[in-house]
Amino acid sequence: MKGRFLIVATGLGLLMQLLPGRGVALGAGPEVSLSLRPRGSLSIAQGLPFALNAVVRNRGSDPVDASVVFTLAGRSGSVDVTQWNVQVPGGGTSRTIVRVVSSTWFDETGQFRMDAVAQDPPLHARLSYEVTDPTVVVPQFQDVTAASGIQMTMPASRCGEWASGAAWGDIEGDGDLDLFVPVRGEP
Repeated sequence: MKGRFLIVATGLGLLMQLLPGRGVALGAGPEVSLSLRPRGSLSIAQGLPFALNAVVRNRGSDPVDASVVFTLAGRSGSVDVTQWNVQVPGGGTSRTIVRVVSSTWFDETGQFRMDAVAQDPPLHARLSYEVTDPTVVVPQFQDVTAASGIQMTMPASRCGEWASGAAWGDIEGDGDLDLFVPVRGEP
């Protein structure tokens, strides 16, 4: 269902297929509906946020309270990412924007799905999107200390000892900056 969104509403209704990129509506009823639409492309690079619009429409005359849970699903599982507690006036519409970064929970790329579900009234909507390889080059550290002519001495490791802060200054008075890291129990 790539490039489509899903609307599911309470009540009985007709299954209808909309234009590609517009979505699919199932069981469109006369009272309350929930829909999801992407706020941009359905293909996003890993590490970037995917944003969607969620809309609850109430065609009835009485206000409706709903608690919508948004669940992100990938190949390796699913996780509830947020909850939207909404009150929709009679004849009204309520909207929210949901942003999710799949790499917060999953290290994979590929197809992901956002499900929005409310129990009372029973509502469900689904939106699928693609996560591609990252477009940002990850920096690689290269130690150029020796090549730059900097000389440094490091004391033996004292793992687990308390140290706090750091400061640069000419501690020895030789005109070179020194790095000072205070360690408990030492001058």
